[in-house]
Amino acid sequence: MQKLTITLSLACAAIMACGCGNSQAPKPTAKAKAAAVKTRLIGTWERQSDLGPVGYQREFKADGTLVLREFRKKPKESDANQPGGEAAPTMYHRQYKIDLPLDRQSTGTWAVEGDKIIRTAKLSNGDTIRIVSRIGRLAATEFVEESDGIEGPVKIKYQRKKPT
Repeated sequence: MQKLTITLSLACAAIMACGCGNSQAPKPTAKAKAAAVKTRLIGTWERQSDLGPVGYQREFKADGTLVLREFRKKPKESDANQPGGEAAPTMYHRQYKIDLPLDRQSTGTWAVEGDKIIRTAKLSNGDTIRIVSRIGRLAATEFVEESDGIEGPVKIKYQRKKPT
């Protein structure tokens, strides 16, 4: 009986030594996942409005600060020469129930919690807004933000702005 116990113990030790046991890595915690997403978001993301020549930038900084920029895009010369070719800039946002000022920037903070980005920004008029959206997709050059807008679900795609 003793020989059987010793033999089984040695066999188990040999199996564990050769790596035949459970070799699954522990799953990352929610905090570790959020930190990884935050690291991938750091940088400047930009998109063109589908309603006019307006550009939007979101600059996520490593220290948790945020810069929101909205600006008029210069029209192409070919567009400006055609009648009605220059679209009027608009401050209408499908996603937010407020108007953000054109040609301005707002600053604030940002954090990642689960699959959500939580941003708090102070607008130029002194108001503070809190923006919560879901991360629909996050790749090296594309970021898709999803939220429930005033007209229903909204998906907004940003492209990573390359450093100049």
